[in-house]
Amino acid sequence: GEFIIAAERYGQIAAVDRYVLQELARQLQQIGSVGNLRIAFNISARNIIDVAFVDEIIEILQQQPIPLRQMCVELTETAAIQQIEDAGIGMRKLAQAGLSMVLDDFGSGWSSYQYLRRLPFDVVKVDGAFIRDITRTAEDRALASSINEIAHLLGKQTVAEHVEDQETLDAVRAIGFDYAQGYLIGKPVPLSELLGKD
Repeated sequence: GEFIIAAERYGQIAAVDRYVLQELARQLQQIGSVGNLRIAFNISARNIIDVAFVDEIIEILQQQPIPLRQMCVELTETAAIQQIEDAGIGMRKLAQAGLSMVLDDFGSGWSSYQYLRRLPFDVVKVDGAFIRDITRTAEDRALASSINEIAHLLGKQTVAEHVEDQETLDAVRAIGFDYAQGYLIGKPVPLSELLGKD
């Protein structure tokens, strides 16, 4: 986190994102196929508002063999949210190229349901701060339920982050989340067991 903040502050985040994209394309070129799995990667929200950089994202990713529909761009609610109209233009361009858009850590900052309404996210990942204690506090459970319900109403899938035990997994299943992410009894939650979804 500190590294990314410094890279953004000193104008180096485009170089970091460019390296990540080129390395991702190189590795996928070597792998050749990932079956039905989806590949998610993070891009700085600052670069989503740069139309030339968005074109570069598409160009780099088109050089590897995995269909773009199997790739997800994850954004946290930072600079893109501060320039919501420009972010929407970049995101729609990526979506038109076939990429899915994921809003990561929803609820961690100055969250607003406006982000869900106005930006073309396909998936909303609810911050672990709302998930960790949903079996112990009515407030966190109500907030997580509300975000899940609104996201579904808007046609988006939901992911509960930081699911750390069976009780929490049962709770997010009961609320109706589409997926869970985290560690369950010391092990990563396998994709095949994410709330019984394929």
